[in-house]
Amino acid sequence: MNEEIERLLEQKTKIIKAGNELMDRALYTTREFDGLHRLGSSIANWIDTISKLNKNKKDCYNCNPEKFKNIQKGELEDHNFKVNSDGWKKIIVDDVEYLENREGDIWEILENEARGEQLFTWKSAMRETKRVDKRIPTDDEFTELLKTTEDMPNLVLSGYRNTNGAFSNSGTYTYFWSSSVSGANACIRYLNSSYSTVNRHPNDQAYGFSVRCIKN
Repeated sequence: MNEEIERLLEQKTKIIKAGNELMDRALYTTREFDGLHRLGSSIANWIDTISKLNKNKKDCYNCNPEKFKNIQKGELEDHNFKVNSDGWKKIIVDDVEYLENREGDIWEILENEARGEQLFTWKSAMRETKRVDKRIPTDDEFTELLKTTEDMPNLVLSGYRNTNGAFSNSGTYTYFWSSSVSGANACIRYLNSSYSTVNRHPNDQAYGFSVRCIKN
């Protein structure tokens, strides 16, 4: 990059020198001199652009390399994200007990193999992870990190909570929020107990899904 700048500066100097010689010898025409002037100005603009690109490149190298590494080559945490549920109220849905937080946007499962797992709306997931300096994978990160069900350690099939308040698919499916939005929806991944395939879909942010964060 620096060699390119030096080359352009040298070319600009030669053009200016040639223009000055023409002026001194009164051999130039208005068109010739204007042409040389415009060419010199163009080279100056090129040099300015390259210099800015070079500065941006240096700025990128000066960023936190460990943070950059985590984003590019992160790993999923070993377990689903959870918050303290002390003091939450009990609710009963279809004769099954659950815990619900005060805001009514996080639910804890109290029965079956998913006991203790929590389901979050997208907004509550973003709020609570940010509160403890955790980060939910982006849609692109999930594409890289979660190619089959085997890529999700300690998988629990927690099902989901519908926007109508019903809980479904516990024991057969699990759903994970990404931090990426798609219009009014947010991108999710869902996995099935019978298949290794990971499915992607945009979903209403009011659903209750599981959360798996990126390791810090």
